[in-house]
Amino acid sequence: MPTQHSHSLDVAVTGSSRLKRRDPKRDGLGALAAIILVALIATTDDSTPLFVMTPPQIAFPPSNVGTASAGQQLTLQNRGVVPIALNRLIPSQGGLVTFQSLDCPDGVVPAGRQCVVNVALTPSAVGPNSAALALDGASPAVQLTGQGVAVPVATPVPVTNGRGPTPGGRGDPGPNGGRGPVRGGGEAPKPDPPKPAPEKPPLIAAARFTRSTSPAVAEVDSTKTMQVVLQNSGQTTIATASFRFEGGHAGDFTLPRDSCALGAPQKDCSIEVTFTPREAGQHRVVLVAEAGGTELDRISLVGEASAPPRPLAESLPSSLQFSKRGDRQYTLIYNKGTAPLRFGQMTIDNSKDFELDAKACPSVLEAGKSCPVFVTFSGRTQSAGRVTVPHNDPSSRTVISLSAAGQPVEVPNLSGSDRDGALRKLGDRKLVAGTISEEQRCKDVGKVVDQSPEARTRVPQGTPVDFTLSSLGRDPAEVPNVRGQPRALAERAITNARLRVGGTTTSENDGVAPGTVVDTRPSAPTRLAPACDVTLVIAVPVPKFPVPSVVGQTFAAAKQVLPSGFSGAFANFRLGSVQGGPVPRGEEGRWTVTAQSPQPREMMPRGTAVDVTVTRVGGDLKTPEPRVNRPVGRVQQPVKIN
Repeated sequence: MPTQHSHSLDVAVTGSSRLKRRDPKRDGLGALAAIILVALIATTDDSTPLFVMTPPQIAFPPSNVGTASAGQQLTLQNRGVVPIALNRLIPSQGGLVTFQSLDCPDGVVPAGRQCVVNVALTPSAVGPNSAALALDGASPAVQLTGQGVAVPVATPVPVTNGRGPTPGGRGDPGPNGGRGPVRGGGEAPKPDPPKPAPEKPPLIAAARFTRSTSPAVAEVDSTKTMQVVLQNSGQTTIATASFRFEGGHAGDFTLPRDSCALGAPQKDCSIEVTFTPREAGQHRVVLVAEAGGTELDRISLVGEASAPPRPLAESLPSSLQFSKRGDRQYTLIYNKGTAPLRFGQMTIDNSKDFELDAKACPSVLEAGKSCPVFVTFSGRTQSAGRVTVPHNDPSSRTVISLSAAGQPVEVPNLSGSDRDGALRKLGDRKLVAGTISEEQRCKDVGKVVDQSPEARTRVPQGTPVDFTLSSLGRDPAEVPNVRGQPRALAERAITNARLRVGGTTTSENDGVAPGTVVDTRPSAPTRLAPACDVTLVIAVPVPKFPVPSVVGQTFAAAKQVLPSGFSGAFANFRLGSVQGGPVPRGEEGRWTVTAQSPQPREMMPRGTAVDVTVTRVGGDLKTPEPRVNRPVGRVQQPVKIN
């Protein structure tokens, strides 16, 4: 069984791309660029690195020792303002790694852009091979791993004395010209076995998206098409490339055809992506290209969705109250939208007591205009009714409430009540529910957030009261589980879930690395309306303080340094167990602390209990004398009578 070895890898670029360390003294421009980049990295938040290499780990398939493995794609992204040369990629130790630049111009990664290289691993020995490929040998780094396999050795065919040819035999003249075996006991030399032909390095299979696409602009519920082109940038033919989506808005993008025939190197194929937004705003998704289960490239697609022009109807006031017969009032119908408002036939449900006059309203009300609807009370002293105004605004229903006479009551405050609670409050005041609508909110889901008429308004009994309930919307989002992730990854996951990072708070925790997310508020998997805020709880180290020394002090002095009870709850350290006692009350000054745990100056977290050992100093313990109750006050003397 071959012994396994662990090896490091060197990076060597063939031809003009061979990697070597550049001496800053001989290359002033390289030194200046390195200084600027180091300064930018030092002043940049860790969550937004200037140079990114993806994927962070590459596992190569097993290959023979000395033979290059199949190539893998490595994407280099430069988010800084200074170009980064490829020869600044340094392996951790010596070894054999080759890579080929696919689209890095002049061997550099331009500022603000990205390019792709193909990396191949040539194992140097049997067993695991690994190394870290890093910018300037530091950070960021990509872990490279592979497996070296022993090269099989060809076994020579032995020469026999049977039917096969022998030296000196027929068909082989032998060392003495075919005159028979060599005399003197010598043997003819055996021919060397044929050497195996050297294996050629495998061809690298790679592809990339040739250009970024412009954002697709579409109205809600409409469709916009965009074209994406994938080019074979490798050294071998790729028969079929498949495509898939990643990201929180994947449902807004579709692929009429999820694969294409790519073909020979430098050939390309075009893929059609359709964007059909369900709500207004910006939509993002990542399109991933794969071949045979291996990722080739990915590209970010953006769609901008806008609400289509539509009318918006509103009536002011939404209810009319009449105090006497013959009273005539009106309400105004406004079109506050961006498209014409088209009316249907207006109707009234109580034509015995009220007369409707809607002649002033045209059949089509242009955006920004208004028209009056008149109602005259002509019936009983106490009555109610409704005027229904049909129109083409799908977001609202316009109903005008009518009431006459009756005992006026105060409208209750429905804010914060659920649907059933609001209906119960209205019934207690002998009022009825009007239009119940929903509005997308981040808080108080299922609670009343608006009402009309407003609370404490006096209205006749039987008056309808409209109210609005907070809801999650048609397509609610879900808080993802980001516990244990670094802050940058957690923020990206929150954004991909169509939510926003509303802020951060800290939690003292030594169980995880500082900067790790330990919780979210609200926690996963709470459902929220899209674009609502999620607070990240970030781990910070538990602060520690040096333990004070109380050895040699009296027990009374030690209790001042280490309080107990209620006072100890607010101190850095509190008194724990006391060994060697008990110490009678009032004699704390005659006892000395001889040992403590934890030890003095040991760093411990706030609230740690310090156990002490005490010893009485001088004399034996005295048993306190029993207290005798004596009479208090003057003793009355007997009175002598002469």
